[in-house]
Amino acid sequence: MTLLSKNWTLASFSLTVLSSPYWPSMPVLGFALFCPLLFILSARFTKLRNWGGIVLGLLVIITHGNAVKTQSSSIFQAGQDITIKGKVDSFFKQISFGYEGSVVVHQINDHFITTWFPARIRLFSPIPLEIGDHFEFSVKVKPIIGRLNEVGFDAEKYSLSQGWVARASVNKNARFQVTSRMNLRSWIYAKVESYITNSRHKGMITALVFGERSGLSQTDWMQLRNSGLIHLVAISGLHIGIAFGIGYTLGVGLSRLNSNLLWFPFLLGAALAVSYAWLAGFTVPTQRALIMCLLNVAMISLRVQVSISRRIWLTLSAVLIVDPFASLASSFWLSFTAVCIVIYLYTMMSQWKCWWVKLILGQVILVLLMAPISAYFFGGVSWISILFNMVFIPWFSFIVVPLLFIAVIGSCFTVPHINYLWRIADSVFEPVAWALQYSSSGWFAINETNLYVIVTLALIWLSRFVISSFSQVLISSILIGVFIFREPSYDWRMDVLDVGHGLAVLIEKGGKTLLYDTGSSWENGSYVRSVIAPLLTKRGTETIDTVIYSHLDDDHAGGRFDVNQWFLPKHVYSSQTIENSSACIRGEAWEWQGLSFTVLWPPQRVVRAYNQHSCVIRIVDTQFGHSVLLSGDVTAVGEWLLTRDKAVVQSDVMLVPHHGSQTSSTEDFIERVSPEIAIASLDKGNRWKLPHPKVINRYSSLGVVWYDTGDAGQITLSYRAESRHLSTLRQEGYIPWYRQMLRKGVE
Repeated sequence: MTLLSKNWTLASFSLTVLSSPYWPSMPVLGFALFCPLLFILSARFTKLRNWGGIVLGLLVIITHGNAVKTQSSSIFQAGQDITIKGKVDSFFKQISFGYEGSVVVHQINDHFITTWFPARIRLFSPIPLEIGDHFEFSVKVKPIIGRLNEVGFDAEKYSLSQGWVARASVNKNARFQVTSRMNLRSWIYAKVESYITNSRHKGMITALVFGERSGLSQTDWMQLRNSGLIHLVAISGLHIGIAFGIGYTLGVGLSRLNSNLLWFPFLLGAALAVSYAWLAGFTVPTQRALIMCLLNVAMISLRVQVSISRRIWLTLSAVLIVDPFASLASSFWLSFTAVCIVIYLYTMMSQWKCWWVKLILGQVILVLLMAPISAYFFGGVSWISILFNMVFIPWFSFIVVPLLFIAVIGSCFTVPHINYLWRIADSVFEPVAWALQYSSSGWFAINETNLYVIVTLALIWLSRFVISSFSQVLISSILIGVFIFREPSYDWRMDVLDVGHGLAVLIEKGGKTLLYDTGSSWENGSYVRSVIAPLLTKRGTETIDTVIYSHLDDDHAGGRFDVNQWFLPKHVYSSQTIENSSACIRGEAWEWQGLSFTVLWPPQRVVRAYNQHSCVIRIVDTQFGHSVLLSGDVTAVGEWLLTRDKAVVQSDVMLVPHHGSQTSSTEDFIERVSPEIAIASLDKGNRWKLPHPKVINRYSSLGVVWYDTGDAGQITLSYRAESRHLSTLRQEGYIPWYRQMLRKGVE
């Protein structure tokens, strides 16, 4: 136990586990058999004691990693079209083509999966399912293949953090069976929903009570982020702590009635915390919060005296034992960093005498220390979050959450006049909704350079006990100077973003940005919002100077209205007649930042631009001779006419027309362009089965190097003088083991 309690053992264990998502491969389970022996040796021999934590970390990771691989194999070894039986373990939310949620699979094609390692998958169903439902479905199973850009949502990383090893869609017209069984949580949810159907703040209520956040709109999330209150609607340490505090307070009152109930406050507090976590479905963030709460309560109640640093390492170790891949979720870093800062503030507050000093100074320090984490995950910080948190953390702690608890309990027992209580519960969100309207003015976007500066200052401040003040100033000045005054490694660059079945190309030169197509859009979202805007923020650019729409299909111009609203481009070119745009037709040419743009197709503007009307542009770096052909979705007919035309189409780099479809990329056209590199923007495993093998063979047979975003992720071409460098996010360096597993080796 002495060995386990050492900070180094706990720290080395935690750091070993935290490193696991970045391993290029997962060792086979046989390696785990040596770990107990190595741990015994490390405990026996003094010289080996520093390895104890690392050995324990390896044991945890190898065991969990191979369990996940076993779950994945059990799904895919049975084939693509299979019959599954299992149980629903999450709320299903409605989407455009049905419903989606999480299920646990117990049986595949009449073969049982081991009870210890049931597979958890993301299921798309034509009917809504309730928690606790048992089902039998004929499904089509697919690997989890996400987009990979410098910024934006990473589906593969998120899936592993949620424990999903595959996705499946219920086959249409196939027979299925669903058996609804009595489930207390679903019953409570139905009861509560019956009272809040017409509530203005239904999304907030279901998020706080059940951890179900699908009712919150994109606008809600933006306002919560801008205000710094996003943590209040994600059930975390604060909410579990509130539940424990309510139970503890009630327990104190009851313990005074009987001297034998001295432990009752802790027991009742823990029971209420566990009940709240159960009501929220024991989601991953809730599990972490509950572990943190119960571990620290146990140490306090058992009067275990440990230092602050050891308490932090113990808490981190406990979380990672239960969920070794927790670090893949941003919520882990946000919640755990906040816990560490709160513990740090707790030790400092004894020096502050006035309560209002503790309140204000505590919030200021919390916001400042959380700034690097917020900037990294959200691309900015909220300077007004200090005020918002000072007002609304107490409001949620003492008014909102307790009132919701009372309302939920009252709903379960059908207390008279419970409708009035829910109206009151709904009304307490009004001050929050009113204040959130003014949150956008408090959001400060932070680019990559500023982020490096903030992180540097934070690290220097943390090392203040190790190095002198003069050294701190000297080191920080040098590093900040390097970040601020460093020159870019390129004269201009072109990024083909990973937007699935669609196209979005960013060209950057001299501090200005040009966008060729935007990628697709969906309900309340688009790639402009989720990828392009955050990427520009990261690079310190707030505007798009020029936009070119090859044609107006959604997969190429779905984000057009977001571009107009967010970036107000000065120049817009399109082959379709749209408001405030210039014609993108053959014969048009212009200079942009020293690059020459020549339009090769189509011959005239149209009322509605389809694939055959795609705006084909040749870009030339006139100083150093580099050339790029942007081809949109031009069809074989357009290619044939271009090969007959006298216009120059030869280019070093070519965007493959129409995502690698057979309707384009004719051999004559490829020969005429004579590219060295061909880049296709497409969705891996798409329903159109693109790129077509014959198309790839055409390029390969002509000596053209093929890249596509489905395999490579975001593809970047950097130009400097006569040199050209191509890099990709997936194919550079090693591939983390979990990406290989989830994508089923397609990398």
